[in-house]
Amino acid sequence: MDSSPFVERPKSFIESPVLEVNTLKFQLKDLENQLALERLQHEEAIEALTKELTATQKKADELSGDQLHYYEAHKELKVQLEAEQKENKDSISALQKENQQLKADLTRYKDLYEDLRANDDHELSVAKHKKKSLEAEIQKLQEMNEEFVEEVQKQVEEVRNLRSIINERDEEIDVLHSKIHNMPSANDIEETTLVSKKLAEQVEYIQELEQKNLAQSEQIKQLHITKTNSEILKNENTTLKAKLAKVDELNDVNNDLNMELLQLKQERNKWKIYLDEDDDVKIEEFVKGYKALKNESLLLKSNFGRLESELKESKYKYNELFVQHETLQKNMNALTTASDALTKLNVELEQQRDLAFEESTFLREQLKNLDTAMALNESDKDKYVANLESSVEEYKSKIEKLTKENTKEVSNKRHRSEVDDDEDTMRNFQNNISSLEQSNFDLENQVTRLMNENALLIKKLESIEDIKEQKIRILQLRNNPFMKDQLVKREQLEVLKRENDDLLKKATFTETVPLSVYESLQLENQELERKIHELNKRIQRLREIFADKSREFVDAINSVLGYNVEFQKTGKLTLRSKFSDQGSLVIDPVNMTLKKHDMNEGFDTVCDRLIDFWIRERENLPCFLAALTLELNELGQSAN
Repeated sequence: MDSSPFVERPKSFIESPVLEVNTLKFQLKDLENQLALERLQHEEAIEALTKELTATQKKADELSGDQLHYYEAHKELKVQLEAEQKENKDSISALQKENQQLKADLTRYKDLYEDLRANDDHELSVAKHKKKSLEAEIQKLQEMNEEFVEEVQKQVEEVRNLRSIINERDEEIDVLHSKIHNMPSANDIEETTLVSKKLAEQVEYIQELEQKNLAQSEQIKQLHITKTNSEILKNENTTLKAKLAKVDELNDVNNDLNMELLQLKQERNKWKIYLDEDDDVKIEEFVKGYKALKNESLLLKSNFGRLESELKESKYKYNELFVQHETLQKNMNALTTASDALTKLNVELEQQRDLAFEESTFLREQLKNLDTAMALNESDKDKYVANLESSVEEYKSKIEKLTKENTKEVSNKRHRSEVDDDEDTMRNFQNNISSLEQSNFDLENQVTRLMNENALLIKKLESIEDIKEQKIRILQLRNNPFMKDQLVKREQLEVLKRENDDLLKKATFTETVPLSVYESLQLENQELERKIHELNKRIQRLREIFADKSREFVDAINSVLGYNVEFQKTGKLTLRSKFSDQGSLVIDPVNMTLKKHDMNEGFDTVCDRLIDFWIRERENLPCFLAALTLELNELGQSAN
């Protein structure tokens, strides 16, 4: 199909060749004028784009110069920062030296403390051993004293009896002497001899008793000596107890000093973590250096922030100019290709014009000979008309070609508009990239800061754990539950030993009980009361924890499942929906029963219907509760 803008006439109607040639000439001239205008427009656009490109390149050169200036300023600031860090390192090294000196003093004090503690422990153990031996010796002496007192009392009773007997014998002797003086017969002499023998025997017996009495008096003297010795030992025991109390007080003071030392160590470790291990810096110098560094850091931060904002602005401008440069470069390339195409098209049109001019001259010559040609025969006329039609068709094809070139130019303009849209998207993309780079830079700074803070916190945690272990050790020495338990066991053992001794001595079954048994029972009761108190405290804590957790559990069930759960003492559960306050459900998980309670008519019907379907038919309690929640929610929404 022919796409020519001119309407074809029927071949049977022969047009005038002159009119058609004139029309073609007019169209050709019009196309030449359009081509010239477009060429001028393209040249003007290329010139404007070239000027804009040169201006953009100048701006880019200026920005690159500013960027170099900023880079040099940043480099100078970096050198200043390194110099300040070097100065800080010197101050930190001084602090570390002071720290090492403090460490050496601490180790020396620790060694001194360990020596004192070892001496105190040794003296304490010796005193305790001496105390135990003295107590055992005192107990033995007391037992011996009691035995000797009993024996002395027996001997005194015997002496009293013997003295009464001697007095009686003396009276008998006096009576016999009087009888002898009064009756000097042979029988009396025999009786006197017998009496004298008896008297001699009594005298010997009395002498033996006197010797025994003397021995017992010696024993009593020894007992007095042992009693005085026991009193002396008791006094020494009291002095040793006082010394032990002083040792305990000194241990408490020592523990307090150790706690203070640990607190000072903890305070020192708080700023020690900011230093290196080899640094030795005094605290005053460190604080002065820190203040100076802080002021310089604030100044550098302000300068850095200003430079950073300027750098961001210049970077943003550079990105915009870069995008403009890229778009102008693309436009220039597109215009260059379009200019080349137009130049080529212009050459072709000039060739077409020359050809059309030659053909027009040829047609003029043909028109001159038209009259002569009209006189020719009919066959020659047909040939001539056919030649004219072929030339007209050729001109039509050329015109169609030119119109196609024109439409192609229009499509190129549309393509340029699409390129402009692409440039806008490219600009937006470049802006997004710059913002993302900035956010990435900020995030990297934040990550670095957080990593430094994390390292400091790890150092703090390590120092705190070390000091915490030492505190626990000191507190164990001060208030050691194991030692208390051992003391309680030792007291119980001593009480049980005394109780056993008393029971063995008594060895008779009476209604009374020794006092030691009562004391041991009291100690056992106190220990049981202490354990009961600790268990009650633990049970109370567990109850509080259980109450809190059960409250959280009930709140979670209420918020997630929509039911308020109450646990009864009988083991049953009471469920109340948060969508209705008209009734409740009582579930017995042991007997597997479900009861309704305090329900209105609507709630009752809904429950019966859902129970018939989900409980009786399906035997599915969770689905019943979920369906009941949905029904109550819908009823509440419809009521509202």
